[in-house]
This record gives sequence, structure tokens and C-alpha cells, in this order.
Amino acid sequence: MVFKRRFLALGLAAAALAAGALYLHSAKAGPEAARPAPGAGSRAAAPGAAGQGARGGKAETVFSVKVARASRSTLRSYIDVAGDVQTTTSVDVYPDIGGRVASLEAELGEAVEKGQVLATVDPSLPGSRYALSPVSSPISGTLTDLPVRVGARVTSSTAIATVGLLSRLEVKTLIRERDVGEVKVGQRAVLRFEAYPGRSFEARVSKLSPVLDKTSRTRSASIAVEGGEGLVAPGMYARARIYTTAYPDALTVPGEALFERSGAEYLYLAEGQEGSERARLVAVERGAAVDGLVEIRGGLSEGDRVVTAGRASIGEGAALRIVPEGKAAK
Repeated sequence: MVFKRRFLALGLAAAALAAGALYLHSAKAGPEAARPAPGAGSRAAAPGAAGQGARGGKAETVFSVKVARASRSTLRSYIDVAGDVQTTTSVDVYPDIGGRVASLEAELGEAVEKGQVLATVDPSLPGSRYALSPVSSPISGTLTDLPVRVGARVTSSTAIATVGLLSRLEVKTLIRERDVGEVKVGQRAVLRFEAYPGRSFEARVSKLSPVLDKTSRTRSASIAVEGGEGLVAPGMYARARIYTTAYPDALTVPGEALFERSGAEYLYLAEGQEGSERARLVAVERGAAVDGLVEIRGGLSEGDRVVTAGRASIGEGAALRIVPEGKAAK
């Protein structure tokens, strides 16, 4: 019994010594002993594979733009003016003697004949009595103005009425000094009136004053109405557009496609197959500009696609995405 206890104690002591030796060996081996061998629960990285995603090439930026094609059209420059409609032939009617208007024998707008009495004037003075003096129309036409009323005092230099020919109407207007060199007799004009919205009437420059007004720095002009009988009447206010210069068969692009750099005019072309377009910077020669369209005299061909929106963000060779009409370029 005693022998068995001693044998058990010796066994426990030997086990303790073995565990201590194993601990000391592990401590000396350090962290390397704890690394798993290749293939034990993990795959060894291939040479150069570490960080490949971060150091790889960046995705190219694609810019959304709008484009328009260079096309040919006729540009027509113009000048906008305004004025009142008058008869081209009109006559002011005066009495033969001064006095008081005794009666008016015609109404404004009435058609009258040559020699027809339009009014009568009573030349009587206090203490005397005279026969009425008739005031007759010198021409046949239409009574376009009747500025006096019965009982008004007039003299021989007071216009009693104005008679004009409604078959010949014109718009009296003024041309600013800076535009005088552009306007010439015979140029086409288009008239518009508030009474007829959406409708226009043909006209033509018929007269130009040979001198300018010193105060207003303007030249008076007459624009003859061609047609419009029964619709256009004296006294109406007209807005007139005079077409001054025509540029036939002009190669044009929208004005927003152009920009200035170092004193020259440039634009960007969208070149390449659909879906892989790129920007190309082109120097162009600018011509006339009318209503947002600009004539290009050099550096561009008909059918070229020019960038009209989104160009501020792009440069030479930039990748482009063409935005359909009706959508905004981002």
C-alpha cells in the first residue's frame, strides 16, 4: 500500500516536469511558432497581388452634354421700330374766315367728296351779322380728323378737319442714329398690331428724311402698308420690323456653343461613334448673329455636332454622353 502511494507521487512529479519543459520551449519559439503552415486554413497570396484594387487604373469620367448640328439657313438682320398709322395723302382743311364754328356737316371716318361742305363758320361779331361761311373738302377721301367742336372759336389758320385717302396708308416712325446706315428705301418690313394678335402685315420702307433731328438724334421714316384694307386704319399703333441685311446660305450654330479664349472664338465638337463621342476644341471665324443663331465663316462643316450645353466642364479629348433633347445636361 505504501509502495503504490510512492509510485503515484513519482508519476505526478514526472508529469509536472514534462509540462514545464513544454512551456519553456513554446516561450522561446515566440510568435513564429503560432503561425499556421501554408495551406493550413488559409491560401498564400500570389506575388504582387496585395493592394491591386487600390493601385489599379481609375474609371474615366464621362461628361453629359447637349449638342446641335451645324446647318445652313438664311439669316436676316432687322431693326424694330414703332409708330402711328397715317394716310399717305391727306389734306388739312381751313376756313376762309375766322369766327365761331356754327355746325359740323360730316362725321369722323365718313367718306366725303370733293367740294362737300364739312362745317360752317359764323364770322359775326357783336353788333353785326354776317352770312355763314362754308368749309368744303378740297379732295375726295375719308374724314380722318375732326379736331373742333360746335361753338369753338377758329381763325383762318385753324384746321377744321383732315381728309385722307385710306387706300394708301403708312406708318410714321423714327430711326435711331446708330441704325441710320442700315435702313434704306425699298427694304421689306412686317407690321403687327395689338388689334390682330398673331397676324402680320407686309410693308416696305417708302421714305427717309434726308436730315436727322438734332434733339432726338433720329431720322424720320415712312413705311408703306401693302394690303390690310379694311383692317388697318389711321391712328392705329404699329410695331414694325425692318429687315436690313440678308445672309443667304449661311452656316449657323446656336450662339451658346461659342466662347472666347485669348481673343479668339472657339467651340467644342462631339466626334466619334455613337456612345463613344469625345470632345475636340476647334477655333472658328464668327460672322453675323441673329436671334440666337451665329454665322460661322470658317473652321466648321455642315452637319458637325457642336456642344451647346455642359461645355464649361469639358476639355480637349473629354469623353462625352449626348443628352437627348428635352433633358438637362448634368
